[in-house]
Amino acid sequence: MSMSIFDRIEQRQWGIRHRQTSHIIKRTSKLHLKVILASDTAFMKILNMLQQADCGLLQWTFVQRERRLVIPAARMLSRMGDGYLPVLTILVCFSISNPFYRQLAWQLTLLFLIERFIYFVAKNTLRRQRPAETLNSFTALVVASDKFSFPSGHTSAATLYAAIIYQHFPILGACLLLWAAGVGASRVILGVHYPSDILAGASLGLSIACLELTMPL
Repeated sequence: MSMSIFDRIEQRQWGIRHRQTSHIIKRTSKLHLKVILASDTAFMKILNMLQQADCGLLQWTFVQRERRLVIPAARMLSRMGDGYLPVLTILVCFSISNPFYRQLAWQLTLLFLIERFIYFVAKNTLRRQRPAETLNSFTALVVASDKFSFPSGHTSAATLYAAIIYQHFPILGACLLLWAAGVGASRVILGVHYPSDILAGASLGLSIACLELTMPL
């Protein structure tokens, strides 16, 4: 069946539009690729800067190990951050018949379950190696309980516990926040975490503690 003149004109215009569209798509794709590559380069530069800052702070803490009382104090604080204190607090609160303490125990239990879940997923997704695994001539003074470094579980749990207590008992909570900071610092001094691991852990703990504001006693 022969094509009419109108069909031929329409076919020719369609071909022109198709070529123009293909050209635009190619140019747009190239532009997007350039933007992605530029973004990746900027992101890598930021990561490199953070890594350099991390290593610099880690090297400074490595020097502080030479001080006589630093390592014993770090070992003690690290052990105190193993999680026994929050568990003991929960058990004691459950044993008290006062409804306030029972509710506090349930809040602590729920928030710590949320914190442990997020911590576990983040650590096993990001899979950042510990300093002794990646840095030459650097040794850890304790054996970590798992392989990966980011975020710091000790710092996250200690900060969460301290922040929750602070909301109900400000003076005691303020002391515990200082203790939580010491737990984080001890993990860097002992060589099992980078400083940014500690910052991430503290941020995680504080963020989850804010959920308690929606759970009134």
